[in-house]
Amino acid sequence: MNLTLHLTSSCNMNCSYCYNNGDEYQDDMTFEIARQAIDYAINQTASQIMNITFVGGEPLLKKELIKQIVEYCNQNNEKTILFSILTNGLLLDEQFINFSISHNIAISLSFDGIEKSHNLFRKMGEKDSWKLVYSKFKKLISLIPESMILITLNPETIQYLAESISFLIENGAKAISISNNYKVSWQEEHFELLQAQLIEIAGYYKIRYKNNSPFYLNIFDSRIHAFIDGFVNKGRCAADGNHLSIAPNGDLFPCIAFVKKNSQYKIGSLDSGIDKNKIEYFQKNRRNSDHICKNCDIKERCFNWCACANYLATGRIDSISPALCEFEKMLIPICDRIAEELYLAKNKSFIKRFYEI
Repeated sequence: MNLTLHLTSSCNMNCSYCYNNGDEYQDDMTFEIARQAIDYAINQTASQIMNITFVGGEPLLKKELIKQIVEYCNQNNEKTILFSILTNGLLLDEQFINFSISHNIAISLSFDGIEKSHNLFRKMGEKDSWKLVYSKFKKLISLIPESMILITLNPETIQYLAESISFLIENGAKAISISNNYKVSWQEEHFELLQAQLIEIAGYYKIRYKNNSPFYLNIFDSRIHAFIDGFVNKGRCAADGNHLSIAPNGDLFPCIAFVKKNSQYKIGSLDSGIDKNKIEYFQKNRRNSDHICKNCDIKERCFNWCACANYLATGRIDSISPALCEFEKMLIPICDRIAEELYLAKNKSFIKRFYEI
């Protein structure tokens, strides 16, 4: 079971593209709601392992609540509970990082790379945030080098993407996740520029492998794995009832993008439990998009299954984003060329990571 707890609607950074719709909820999550959510999830899953992710708004506004939740979970000997948190970093300090180390909390930091890119959309009121977040990034990476760095890609920041990837890796990052902002308009010229950036990143990615210093990049690694394994690992977005996003008031949703009052995709509450009719409604509508991709050669390897991405781009879960489609058609051939070159070269780092040999 993957459980996402929306601890608060509040945030201390102004990111215009934030898709955590919890801002419609006026109150923060209480420990009692969190406890009910954890107990409910434990009772709903037969798996021995449960994942809990803390999000917001900005979840580090609720540090004491996080510590209460972790302490409560550690008293439960029935399950192995793994924690993670998504943060903008403004309140990240050494004390919390050390707490995370001692309690196995994986920290994912939103940081868009070089100063010109990050400051375009991530503000503290009217002030730039790069210098402060960079200092938090350096502290985090020095203590937990494997921490995931999250880049949100906008059309305006495409030109800085390759430079930002290189900057992050050269400054110690080992894992980067890129998410496109599908809430905005993507034009043909954006994809032309993005293709050039991805080709440049691919060259850097291969060089790092050849130098035995590879890094994880979600958009490359996931598509290469999909080819080798024969399927896409849909993880938390499988929409099979194995993932729950909990709103601050205890409302239940199938994934993070749908946490919104009066949403047609609300699937229940902690008080009433999951409404099977509503989750079946969600799954049925989500599958209606399959016919759009029926004759596509890369349909088994692309991100078209993500209801969140489709919803953010089109307002519907049964309509594939044209921007997502263009991105995948451009990205997958690049990934194939990377994999072919490294495999034929019998690159040990590549074969170890993707073939576990």
